[in-house]
Formats: sequence, C-alpha cells, structure tokens
Amino acid sequence: MEKKTNSGMTRTEAALVQFVVEHTDLWRDHRDTNYLRTWEEYERLWQGVFSEEDKTRQSERSRIVTPAIRQAVDSRQAEFEEAVFGRKEWFDIEDSFEDKDKDDVALLRKKLQEDFKKNKIKKATSQVIQLGEVFGTGIGELLIGKTTERKPAKRKLDGLGIAEVGASEKERFTVKLKPVHPKNFLIDPNALDIDDAMGVAVEEFISIHTIIAGIKDGTYRDVNLGEDSLDQDKEPTQQKHYYDKLKVKVLKYYGLVPKELLSGEEDDDELTKDPDEDETDELSGHYEDNYGEMVEAIVVLADDGKLLKAVANPYMMQDRPIVVYRPEVIEVSIVTGK
Repeated sequence: MEKKTNSGMTRTEAALVQFVVEHTDLWRDHRDTNYLRTWEEYERLWQGVFSEEDKTRQSERSRIVTPAIRQAVDSRQAEFEEAVFGRKEWFDIEDSFEDKDKDDVALLRKKLQEDFKKNKIKKATSQVIQLGEVFGTGIGELLIGKTTERKPAKRKLDGLGIAEVGASEKERFTVKLKPVHPKNFLIDPNALDIDDAMGVAVEEFISIHTIIAGIKDGTYRDVNLGEDSLDQDKEPTQQKHYYDKLKVKVLKYYGLVPKELLSGEEDDDELTKDPDEDETDELSGHYEDNYGEMVEAIVVLADDGKLLKAVANPYMMQDRPIVVYRPEVIEVSIVTGK
C-alpha cells in the first residue's frame, strides 16, 4: 500500500498536484504580467467607471466618462448575435451524402434544439460573445452532468373516481455552456490554440455547498475544505467590497499529465524518504523534465493544493471541454532564413 503524505494524499497524488500547480502558477504569472491591468482598464472603460489608476497626470481632478465605448461594444455584439441567431433555426446539421436515411438527422436537430433551449445555450453564447468584444477573447466551458426534471402530473386512483395531482421526476443528462472570464482562465503561453496547448485551466470561486454536494455524491474526494483567502484577481468584476464568506477557490485543469502520476505506477525507490519530513521539497523537480509519456486528464484542485478529482479524460474523442471565440485574430507570420 502506498504511503500517504502529511496532507492525506498518496505520494503519487501529491506529485500530480504539484505538477499541475507548478505549471499553472507559471501560466498565471505570464498572464497577469502581460494582460491583467489592461483587462481591468478595458472593463472600467466599458462600464463607464472612473478610477485613480486611469489618471494621465497628477493634477487631474475629474474626467468626463462617455458611453461611446459601451455603444461600440454593444453594436458589435448585436451584429454578431444577429449573424448567429438571426434565423429561427440558428444552427444546422449536415447529413452524410452516403446516408440514405435522412430522417435521423432531422430528429437529431429537433432534439438538439429542445436541449439547447432547456440548457439556455443561446443566453450563454451571448455572454461569451460579449466577453470576446470587451476583452478580445470569449471563453466557454462545457459542463456535462445530470439533472432532475420535474413536470406536473396527474394519476387516477383506482376505484375512487378521483385523481391525484403532483409532479413527476425524470433524470436527464445535460450539456451546459458556462461563460468564463479571461481572468479565470489559464493556458500554456506557448500554444496557439486549445488543442496545441499542454493544458488549460479554469480557476474561480465556488460556493462551498456545491463542493460539499459533490463530495456527498462521490464526484469529489472527501477533503477538509477551508474558506479561501480573498483573491481579487479571480473576481469577475471590480467591486468596492468583495464577499469573502462560504466560498472555495477551485482550479479545474484539462490537459496532459505524466501517465505514471495518473495511474499510480511511479517508482517507489525514487520517492523513498522519511514520512515525518515535508514531502513537498522532495517531490519538487522530480517530474520537472518528465514529459515523455503523457495522457489527457481532468484534475480538480481546491484551496491551491487539495485534490478533489483526478481522472483520465473520459470523452470519446479526448476533447478538452473548452471553446474559445476571438472576434479579431492577429496573424503571426513566421520568417525563416538560410
């Protein structure tokens, strides 16, 4: 049996957590250094909020904040939404030329239209477009789960001539699109797109009751959670006072990890040490250069280091459940010389 570290995780799990944390910390530092202050300025200009940071000179005491930028963003957003949702059926599915049965695709299209309406995909898509126009990149996370659908129902009672009125329950699978603020998104800076990246991550504050519910139904591991310290950079909007009660910082990593860390097939001799010592320093750098055999995985962390979930990518096509929309793409030309 594999020994556990002081944090209650096995050494393999601790190494996996450190692998994810070390990489996402580097990506976060790069993002904040290059984009964070600019994004916050964009947000203030868009919302018409004046800040001392926007002063151009010390003697400046006031400034006129016009709605021109807000109007330009709203106009661009309206144009894109008209292009996407302008028709009654705002998406289509093309059937294969060799498929002689054309009814199957028509049935699938109607089912998707019904599911999209129930899951509010249209509303979420509009929010992704808005984020793209304000910050230059619109990001959405696909969330797959189950929900209980309740409908009014009536049942006749035998021999009494009366009916019982109530609600019927039915479980169904859902695929929802969740808009992600760029301040809550991390990606490998060396990548040109989602598939090219070593991994991507979504970090945000989540209400603690949601995590507890996931622990109870077996979605997450049973760990001790604490209310996380306030991190204003993770908040989706700039506020005067931030609510810092009953919420947990969660990081969801979608990407490549060393296979032995996910499967638990590590070499025990390489990580052998006194169990009373701090294991963090020992694990540091052990997998730093080990990028040989990598597998797609989903790793969920809480409180910057507590492992909630670590599984191999369960999707058939090994897709990462992240979609990105960029209204304008700056082409990068690569010049090679002899």
